[in-house]
Amino acid sequence: MADTETMDVYWERMSRPWIAHGAAMEAALAPVGAALRAKLSPQPGEAILDIGPGGGAALLPLAEAVGPTGRIVAVDIAPPMVARAKERLADYSQVEIRLADAGAEPIEAGGFDALSSQFGMMFFADPAAAFARLGSNFRPGARAVFAAWGLRQENPYFTIAGRVAAARLGPEETRPDPDAPGPFGLQNAERTLRLLTEAGFTNADPGTTDLFLAPIGTIEDFAHVMTEIGPAAHRLTALGADGSERQAMANALAAAYREFETENGILIPARVHIYSATWPG
Repeated sequence: MADTETMDVYWERMSRPWIAHGAAMEAALAPVGAALRAKLSPQPGEAILDIGPGGGAALLPLAEAVGPTGRIVAVDIAPPMVARAKERLADYSQVEIRLADAGAEPIEAGGFDALSSQFGMMFFADPAAAFARLGSNFRPGARAVFAAWGLRQENPYFTIAGRVAAARLGPEETRPDPDAPGPFGLQNAERTLRLLTEAGFTNADPGTTDLFLAPIGTIEDFAHVMTEIGPAAHRLTALGADGSERQAMANALAAAYREFETENGILIPARVHIYSATWPG
């Protein structure tokens, strides 16, 4: 976040490419959502807390699963994402979408049978404190299931973009903290399980899963998206790259990702943790 930005400006800037490329990102990440729901096994009539719903794609199958007798409260800290999700879920009376930070404040004491989150838990500034606070929202025996990226080096979706960006723009000046809030904030399964246990959860399991991300469109389409979302996009924005440099980066990314073209479309191997744990009771 730039020193001169307000939070509203920051979230508008961060959310814009995700909303613009929503269909492409949702298609790519759909296998993750399917794995998460299989582990969660949402049931009719259940009350589910969803953290970080983004544009709302993952809420649609959850809403269908709990049905009209169930309820979902989805919370996100990005106002543009909340607005997009509300628009998308307008016809589902069992879904309430709130602007809130679930890691910093209780959402509804003892109100939920389950927690679901598709890549929304890795951004807590203090995951130990956040996990501890989350417990107050659960009924006895509630289950928490959330997806987080596995080790960075095991996810070419990110590593290739980072490598191409470094080749074109030079290496980053500083090496990020591997446990810092961000896409890989919960990549360390041993640490995450320890944090869950210390927060009071039981039966914590990493659920490490190998799957394929499936972006739609051509390699060139996907490469363009990766100049606006992800490691290469971050470097381009930080350097104030112009249109010609962004196109050159897109060309280099397309060449690098081409190995994942198959007769069934683009399939990029990924390793994801589908963490699960139980709130005692």
